[in-house]
Amino acid sequence: MTFKLKVPDIACQGCADTITESLLALEPSAKIQVDVPTKIVTVESTVSLENIKQAIINAGYQIE
Repeated sequence: MTFKLKVPDIACQGCADTITESLLALEPSAKIQVDVPTKIVTVESTVSLENIKQAIINAGYQIE
């Protein structure tokens, strides 16, 4: 499934890299796009939405 999440704390490419790494740790085959200007994280994954949200929160970011 594909999920789009608004993550207002994304400020730079470093933030995007941190989120990407945390999601890849959850599922190495996930496809992840982080759009820094719009602060949208798009995740194509077989992992549940709740687990994806938790990985982002655990990386230190909030989700709208």
